[in-house]
Amino acid sequence: MAMSYLLGTWQPADAKREFLRSLELNPKYLQARTWYALFYVQYSQVELKEGMEQARLALASDPLSSYAAAIYALMFSRNLCA
Repeated sequence: MAMSYLLGTWQPADAKREFLRSLELNPKYLQARTWYALFYVQYSQVELKEGMEQARLALASDPLSSYAAAIYALMFSRNLCA
Protein backbone atom coordinates (compact mmCIF):
# COMPACT_ATOMS: atom_id res chain seq x y z
CA MET A 1 0.00 0.00 0.00
CA ALA A 2 2.79 2.42 0.85
CA MET A 3 4.29 2.28 -2.64
CA SER A 4 0.85 2.66 -4.25
CA TYR A 5 0.26 5.80 -2.23
CA LEU A 6 3.72 7.10 -3.03
CA LEU A 7 4.02 6.27 -6.72
CA GLY A 8 0.44 5.71 -7.84
CA THR A 9 -1.56 8.53 -6.31
CA TRP A 10 1.17 10.71 -4.77
CA GLN A 11 -0.15 10.80 -1.24
CA PRO A 12 3.08 10.97 0.78
CA ALA A 13 1.39 11.28 4.18
CA ASP A 14 -0.54 8.07 3.56
CA ALA A 15 2.60 6.37 2.22
CA LYS A 16 4.51 7.29 5.38
CA ARG A 17 1.70 5.96 7.56
CA GLU A 18 1.72 2.64 5.69
CA PHE A 19 5.51 2.30 5.75
CA LEU A 20 5.65 3.01 9.48
CA ARG A 21 2.80 0.59 10.21
CA SER A 22 4.60 -2.12 8.26
CA LEU A 23 7.81 -1.48 10.19
CA GLU A 24 5.88 -1.43 13.47
CA LEU A 25 4.49 -4.88 12.71
CA ASN A 26 7.87 -6.25 11.61
CA PRO A 27 10.91 -3.99 12.22
CA LYS A 28 13.21 -6.41 10.39
CA TYR A 29 11.16 -6.47 7.18
CA LEU A 30 14.06 -5.66 4.88
CA GLN A 31 12.17 -4.60 1.77
CA ALA A 32 9.86 -2.26 3.68
CA ARG A 33 12.82 -0.66 5.49
CA THR A 34 14.90 -0.19 2.33
CA TRP A 35 11.99 1.12 0.26
CA TYR A 36 11.02 3.48 3.06
CA ALA A 37 14.62 4.71 3.22
CA LEU A 38 15.15 5.05 -0.52
CA PHE A 39 11.83 5.96 -2.07
CA TYR A 40 10.06 7.78 0.74
CA VAL A 41 12.69 9.37 2.98
CA GLN A 42 15.43 10.08 0.48
CA TYR A 43 13.69 10.54 -2.86
CA SER A 44 10.31 12.02 -1.98
CA GLN A 45 11.22 13.90 1.23
CA VAL A 46 14.88 14.62 0.36
CA GLU A 47 16.01 13.88 3.92
CA LEU A 48 19.40 12.45 3.09
CA LYS A 49 20.68 11.80 6.62
CA GLU A 50 17.48 10.12 7.79
CA GLY A 51 17.39 8.03 4.62
CA MET A 52 20.93 6.83 5.22
CA GLU A 53 20.09 5.99 8.83
CA GLN A 54 17.11 3.90 7.74
CA ALA A 55 19.25 2.10 5.14
CA ARG A 56 21.91 1.47 7.78
CA LEU A 57 19.25 -0.05 10.05
CA ALA A 58 18.20 -2.36 7.21
CA LEU A 59 21.79 -3.44 6.66
CA ALA A 60 22.32 -3.93 10.41
CA SER A 61 19.23 -6.16 10.62
CA ASP A 62 20.67 -8.47 7.94
CA PRO A 63 24.40 -7.81 7.40
CA LEU A 64 24.71 -10.60 4.83
CA SER A 65 21.95 -9.24 2.59
CA SER A 66 23.32 -8.20 -0.78
CA TYR A 67 20.04 -6.35 -1.41
CA ALA A 68 20.43 -4.20 1.72
CA ALA A 69 24.09 -3.58 0.87
CA ALA A 70 23.20 -2.55 -2.68
CA ILE A 71 20.50 -0.13 -1.52
CA TYR A 72 22.87 1.33 1.07
CA ALA A 73 25.59 1.76 -1.59
CA LEU A 74 23.13 3.38 -4.00
CA MET A 75 22.01 5.84 -1.36
CA PHE A 76 25.59 6.53 -0.29
CA SER A 77 26.60 7.33 -3.87
CA ARG A 78 23.59 9.62 -4.27
CA ASN A 79 24.60 11.50 -1.12
CA LEU A 80 28.11 12.03 -2.49
CA CYS A 81 26.65 13.63 -5.59
CA ALA A 82 24.21 15.83 -3.69
